[in-house]
Amino acid sequence: MEEIHRLASQYHVSPVVIARRALTLDLISRQMFFDFYGKYSSRFGEEDKNLDPGGGDFYRTTNLRIGRRFARAVVNALQEGVITFTQACELTDLRVDTLHKYIRWLEGART
Repeated sequence: MEEIHRLASQYHVSPVVIARRALTLDLISRQMFFDFYGKYSSRFGEEDKNLDPGGGDFYRTTNLRIGRRFARAVVNALQEGVITFTQACELTDLRVDTLHKYIRWLEGART
């Protein structure tokens, strides 16, 4: 089974893909495949338990998506009355309440 992991690394695919292909080519038995798959999936499940279930940070992601410079320009234009809040929402693709929160976050995140 070491060979499966080596080939998976070499071809940049999951070890399960290699094992499944070996089964299709009759290089391993069905029993060997399912034994491998059982061990692999139980180990993979253990790794999932260690992941942070919290997810990402919406405001940081939004900041990356919109761009800090563009966001600042939109906020400045909004504060100066050059654009309406509706236009700011269209430009940032954010809803009104979310844009309010994002602006507050942006003001606090300024360094």
